[in-house]
Amino acid sequence: MRKTEKRKSSIDTYEEWLEHQYDPGYYLGGRIPSYLLGKRPNKWGYAPLTTGFLFSILFVVVFLVSRPTRFDLRLLIGCVAAGGFVALQLASGLILLRKPRERDRHKRPKA
Repeated sequence: MRKTEKRKSSIDTYEEWLEHQYDPGYYLGGRIPSYLLGKRPNKWGYAPLTTGFLFSILFVVVFLVSRPTRFDLRLLIGCVAAGGFVALQLASGLILLRKPRERDRHKRPKA
């Protein structure tokens, strides 16, 4: 970077993304949208993790209270939808909280 060039702020990169978000192939050359450049572990990962645990507890309580005596298709569809929602919440929370991977782990050590 030259001394005369200014470093772009996050607002500038977001505005650039807004201008070019529908241009096909604009971000294929190594440009990454600013909202994907968050640091890891991201502390916002606790929010979906917490809601996933709360919904799973709520899901179990509702299922135990309803006590189905025979097969009900609506209950099955609700269980699959709720289970998918809980799995999505837990997975997104864990992904946000995990540490970044080392990029140079496959390089040979210099002698």
